[in-house]
Amino acid sequence: MSDLIVIGYPDEETAAKVWQELVRLQKDYLVDLEDAAIIRRDKKGKLHVTTPAHHAVAWGTLSGLFWGTLIGLLFLFPLAPLVGASLDVMASTDTVVVCAFGDSITDGTHTTFNGNDRWSNVLSRRLHNAYGNKVSVVNEAIGGNRVINPVVANAASGPAAVDRLDRDVLGLSGLTHVVWLEGINDLGAGYGSTAVENPVIHTPQAIIAGYQDIVARLNRHGVKVYGATVVSALGRNNPAEGWDLVHFPTFLASGDNGPAVEAGRLILNQFIRTPGNFDGVVDFDAATRDPDPAALGNMKSKYLPNSQFTQLPWDYLHPNHAGYNAMGLAIDIAPFAPGHVP
Repeated sequence: MSDLIVIGYPDEETAAKVWQELVRLQKDYLVDLEDAAIIRRDKKGKLHVTTPAHHAVAWGTLSGLFWGTLIGLLFLFPLAPLVGASLDVMASTDTVVVCAFGDSITDGTHTTFNGNDRWSNVLSRRLHNAYGNKVSVVNEAIGGNRVINPVVANAASGPAAVDRLDRDVLGLSGLTHVVWLEGINDLGAGYGSTAVENPVIHTPQAIIAGYQDIVARLNRHGVKVYGATVVSALGRNNPAEGWDLVHFPTFLASGDNGPAVEAGRLILNQFIRTPGNFDGVVDFDAATRDPDPAALGNMKSKYLPNSQFTQLPWDYLHPNHAGYNAMGLAIDIAPFAPGHVP
């Protein structure tokens, strides 16, 4: 499999900066590039090609396929003002491409910006350690995203999963697997003191119908879908931090927390765990939930966010760094091995 990607930039300096960033991403196993070059056309139409003199990562020599495709491109568009980074992405036919799909818990709320400490980053490192560069993990999560419509109009949470699937997931070259964690924002729609939506629309049954729609569409394209159980949304009974379910049992400080949402979450997880509904299951709930009955089904205390960078006292939904790490470690990587036959 081979793709030529040509990206245009206003000047050679900008292209060189992007080039260096790609080198960094290669070192972090976030991209796998075979060949790269910066192509500049001067005012007389003459092409100037720059290739790396020194690389932190060993690049292959520019392949015949690379040059053949590039020359063909220039032949078809001889007057195009070309200043950019031209990349040849090569992968063998047994390369595995895993998409992490979902909402803020996959996008990485409470993780370190550019720190690569989301559960998908943990999974990526484990896969690369085990199988080398024949595996790629792509994060296509959006904070606040929902499985089904209606969504919040003009919000940064994007279109519903059922609507953005073709663009964000099926549009990925070489896609083989999807790990999908989503549904909590649907359940929270219509709850909370400032809610203006009708919670009846986003019932567990309607969300499950959305699950079934997406799984069927991905399976038709030969993509295996691993359903991830939704993590605890009950909210801790901790009056010292402002969450007191004993004296205020109906108080839903956040639309995504509380008993009503928790009841729906349990229904979703029962569906996700039922054999045959997905191609496999990733049990994030089991990995993060406190098994002590006294904990009332809450997330383990050591996985709760507890710093000034979080939304305490109300956020008992998104895990901290340790929680995300536990989620990434809970995934069985054997099904994602190149050439794996279930």
